[in-house]
Amino acid sequence: MAVSVSERDVWSRAFSLLLLGFVCYSFPGLAIGAAPAADRPVLSIQGSNTVGAKLAPMLIAGFFESQGLRDVRIAPAGRENEQRISATAADGRMVFAEVAAHGTGTGFAGLKDASADLAAASRPIKQSELDALAELGDLRSAEAEQVIAIDGLAIIVHPDNPLSTLTVAQVAQLFAGEVSNWRELGGADIAVKLFARDDRSGTYDTFKELVLGSQDKTLALRARRYESNDQLSQDVSKVPGAIGFVGLASVGSAKPLAIADGDSQPMAPTSASIATEDYPLSRRLFLYARPGEQSAQLQAFIAYVHGAAGQAIVERSGYVAQSIRAIKLAVQADMPPAYQQLAREA
Repeated sequence: MAVSVSERDVWSRAFSLLLLGFVCYSFPGLAIGAAPAADRPVLSIQGSNTVGAKLAPMLIAGFFESQGLRDVRIAPAGRENEQRISATAADGRMVFAEVAAHGTGTGFAGLKDASADLAAASRPIKQSELDALAELGDLRSAEAEQVIAIDGLAIIVHPDNPLSTLTVAQVAQLFAGEVSNWRELGGADIAVKLFARDDRSGTYDTFKELVLGSQDKTLALRARRYESNDQLSQDVSKVPGAIGFVGLASVGSAKPLAIADGDSQPMAPTSASIATEDYPLSRRLFLYARPGEQSAQLQAFIAYVHGAAGQAIVERSGYVAQSIRAIKLAVQADMPPAYQQLAREA
């Protein structure tokens, strides 16, 4: 079993890797040497909390180290969900990058007003955003739209919740407020408490499309809203009766549920099911750049993200890398006998 990638993704990645080699060979030190003034970041990423809370800072730190910078550090930047990645160049000069993770929509706003070099997104760009940014070029082109990882939208509950599976329809009913007590679904006699991402979140947009929208439902007004995946997960793990949704890397101490879509078998959000995009709530994570205005250092960073070192960081951060690899399929008792035999031999 292998992860499939589109032909466009393959050619885009190959071009990026060739470009990185050209930059490093022809202009050694250019990626950092061409930095702006000391009080300005060499790279600014705004947008998705799913991407920006952990993955983007780790990728920038890895990129800095690959460029020979020393004393690379990731630290809070003074505002919630914002981080600063700093390092020291060979000449002693301090360089830094900034990541602001306030939701996917804020990333596209940052591209529009030029406050961001890259927009991080946990969903594809919307047509309305594409239209608003048309003057920047085609943001769906291979030069602009970069798939950097694969993620699964995990449906999480309090660790003591006895349920282990739900259908997409049941999840939609819960978040629409149509199920008020877990006993209605065969669980304990305890009130359902809803935790959801805020309206600026690409994670919420994905949930709205794949779960609520598929069942023609809307989110209950009583749901508690969050800007941060990690904070939402922490609260779900502490509140009996709670249910929420987060990116795979933010499950933490909460309990992720296996999800069934239609007549399919319930599938847990595992690396294998997400990598093959068989898990019903799988999605892709993106970086968007202005197609016609990319500096050598920005192109080198994008190439690093697509390369082996960058994709290794994707794995370490808890997401699924875009690497093609063989995996051994675990045989389960509820699989049809013929499928079990195929799985044993695969």
